[in-house]
Amino acid sequence: MKLTETMHVLELSVPRGTDTTILHLTLMNDGGRLILFDTGMPGYEEDIYELIRKENLNPDHLDTIILTHQDIDHIGSLPEILHDYPDLRVLVHSADKPYVDGEEPLIKLSSNAKANLIDTLPEEKRDRVGYMLDKTEPSLINETMEEGNEPVEGLTAVHTPGHAPGHISLYHENSHTLIAGDALTAENGELFGPRAEVTPDMEQAHHSLEKLLEFDMTTAVCYHGGIVHGDINQKIREILS
Repeated sequence: MKLTETMHVLELSVPRGTDTTILHLTLMNDGGRLILFDTGMPGYEEDIYELIRKENLNPDHLDTIILTHQDIDHIGSLPEILHDYPDLRVLVHSADKPYVDGEEPLIKLSSNAKANLIDTLPEEKRDRVGYMLDKTEPSLINETMEEGNEPVEGLTAVHTPGHAPGHISLYHENSHTLIAGDALTAENGELFGPRAEVTPDMEQAHHSLEKLLEFDMTTAVCYHGGIVHGDINQKIREILS
């Protein structure tokens, strides 16, 4: 789905139990260089490539992957994408780098859940995904981000911890668009805060939302729930009240 002249939202369908959930990955076209925000669950790289093609873009032009945080539904297809495109820039906030690199276990993925997840994958993919979750080196991350960095010109990283220690949201100034990650959620076009059941520190998450109010936002892309238009600043104030 084309959001602006340079930004697209890829709707990735992923089974969840007996149901299906939609993950909303953002794709940015920076003068022909493609920047992908998050990578879905493990094993979905071909689905992502096909969604890119449906936007009349070529996945061979992928240049950068920006991870909003460490959760498995955001980093899952990273090793397979890097297998196909080994020269990509891959960025995450420094606080989440040890988790993505396997130096520390993912906060919300138990050892049993990890084993079960790997078992669902085709055999040729198991080693690469298992390596991501268990390794210490070499790193899959070749750059880290901090508060206020511009990983791409005109795109500002905002450290929004609470849902994860290194969670970031990103503000695109030209389009007044917030790539929220999981700092915000949406349902039927309405904006909501992070989900308490998967947010270890809700107090910190709400403090993080306050930081976003310094930006003039008219669109928010929530990884869970999709696109919300309108006065995003006012909607966040209502959430915080």
